[in-house]
Amino acid sequence: PPRADVTLNAMVSQVATDEVSTRLLDAASRVITQGGPGAATVSAIAGEAGVSRMTVYRKFPDRHAILSALFNRELGGIVAETSALKADSQRNLIAEIVTVSVHRINAHPLMQAVLRYEPQELVEWITGHLGTTQRMARTLLRDLIAAGQAEGDGSIREGDPDEMSLTLVLVAQTFVFAHRIGGNDAELRALVRGYLA
Repeated sequence: PPRADVTLNAMVSQVATDEVSTRLLDAASRVITQGGPGAATVSAIAGEAGVSRMTVYRKFPDRHAILSALFNRELGGIVAETSALKADSQRNLIAEIVTVSVHRINAHPLMQAVLRYEPQELVEWITGHLGTTQRMARTLLRDLIAAGQAEGDGSIREGDPDEMSLTLVLVAQTFVFAHRIGGNDAELRALVRGYLA
């Protein structure tokens, strides 16, 4: 199978990278961080980018597509970056990847804007706009779990890598959901390590 980091980088690069698309996504990011996701209308994004609404529609079919592409670029990039982390065992590596990803996603200005302006819609954002990011995370974790089991460093228990990766993504989501009421990096790391043991 292809290396996880190669697969993830390919998934992130699926976001349109031409100059106009990049400008539009940058504009959407500024609008969201300044006024929340609800402020990110096609008109507002076009105005911030200094282009016409028609230019926006030539690149993206609707507002939803813009926001999904933006979150894929920003938060998917975080997940892809964690594939470069190192640890002394496969289990500790996966625990580090999950913990660092959750920490960085919670600290990202876009997620902060969702939490600040539209926390009641976080479920929709997690399941809708972040869908690609979740798939990326699951791909990375599944490949790492399978490799840990196959190479036998002894740190990961037997089990279905697909189901185990889904469980870890759901745990990570919970720590993103619960960010405002608490959630501790050390406890998340311990939770993931215990689950995989």
